[in-house]
Amino acid sequence: MRHVVKVALLGLGEVGERFAEHFLEKIQEEHVNVEIVAVADRNLDSPVALGFAHSNVPVFKDALEVIQLG
Repeated sequence: MRHVVKVALLGLGEVGERFAEHFLEKIQEEHVNVEIVAVADRNLDSPVALGFAHSNVPVFKDALEVIQLG
């Protein structure tokens, strides 16, 4: 059994959105054991934030809320 690396993405501004999209592509293409467990973005209506929410990844407006998850 391979170990799963759990990742939270904090800040999906202009650069963060591009990073998240490329990161997801790499995860899917290379079938790596990485799970995005939470996302924080000030704009909850951004296409990337909505995409994560649609994929059942919790999306928070405040990064501190993600940190409180532990």
